[in-house]
Amino acid sequence: SGGVLTINKNCSLFTTAVTSVVFRLNTNDSSVYDTMTIVKLYDVTEINIGGRNLYRKTKVVNRSDWGNIGNWSTSETYNGFTVFARTGAWMGLYQDIQYEVGQTYTLSAYVQGANGAKLNFYLNGSGSVISTSFSGNDTLSNSWTRVWATFKVNGSDFNKPRFENPTDGATLKIYGFKLEKGNKA
Repeated sequence: SGGVLTINKNCSLFTTAVTSVVFRLNTNDSSVYDTMTIVKLYDVTEINIGGRNLYRKTKVVNRSDWGNIGNWSTSETYNGFTVFARTGAWMGLYQDIQYEVGQTYTLSAYVQGANGAKLNFYLNGSGSVISTSFSGNDTLSNSWTRVWATFKVNGSDFNKPRFENPTDGATLKIYGFKLEKGNKA
């Protein structure tokens, strides 16, 4: 009855799971009403999309471009991509490139597992993981799944961001690596 409702982007009605609110506007006659939907819009200035793959030759690979390659086989292909396969723990693949201190990067790939393989993300030196698309405790399925990890380079000693399987005797397969600047894969 003449009241004012004020909602802004910081309103506690919105959460990461609730991004819209529907109000029912009643009149004195309960058979006459209207609804109003308010949707929270996000500030897109916080999104950085790199686009360009900073890794070299990730479709048909040159084995010498990859660190730890001696621990992986490359005898299989999928959708025209070389598939890396390894049975055993650790020894994740990486390429040596120059990273910019203060820059955010996202590493993505397609993965599948067998015999209880899991997926973790590791890096060496001064860096911090911002977010990943996986928990690290989930057992990988034998279906191809796209995964990603976003991280920030905090110092000049940063290197070797990589996906690894921590489970002995399990098989991890990976293809389609992409490393790009920004926080979106």
